[in-house]
Amino acid sequence: MKYNIEYLKLSYRILQEDIDAIDFQFFSPDSSSAETLLTSNYLSQSWIAPFKVNGVTFPTAEHWMIYQKARLFEDQEIAAKVMSTKHPDDVKSLGRKITGFVEEVWDCHKYNIVLEGNYCKFLQNESLLNILLATKTAILAEASSTDEVWGIGLSMEDNRIRNPLLWPGQNLLGFALMEVRDLLIENYENEK
Repeated sequence: MKYNIEYLKLSYRILQEDIDAIDFQFFSPDSSSAETLLTSNYLSQSWIAPFKVNGVTFPTAEHWMIYQKARLFEDQEIAAKVMSTKHPDDVKSLGRKITGFVEEVWDCHKYNIVLEGNYCKFLQNESLLNILLATKTAILAEASSTDEVWGIGLSMEDNRIRNPLLWPGQNLLGFALMEVRDLLIENYENEK
């Protein structure tokens, strides 16, 4: 994992004198704001942006994550249900029903699974790729008050949102997306 919350907190402490030097881009899977929907919800795991891996099409990165989670724990029934389920919220619910789930095992694999899925999502959806690359060096952060693993643990409306020292969450999705952005830039530069 290239980025993490401790790295961000250290950077924030160093740059605190020049707080405007830190560019944040927040996104929320729950936002109903028209501005957020148009500008950043494409970063969400639930954004419909089909991509293929080994000949299998995944409608969203959420489908990919839960499918891989089910396969990791050898729950073929849930894996099959994921592929036949349309709505990402229903797919997320299936992820909570995986038999044989072991938190410690999932913790070892979840970040790389999400990293790989989002890499494929952006690589195979050129319009989204261009928008992601346009974020340049922004800190990408999922503003979700109900998610302290993938998100920052705060909503868009929370006044602590621009201070990572106050984030109760790990922001794993935001950091994975930043790493995807770096990998895509690196690949683009290597192709020149």
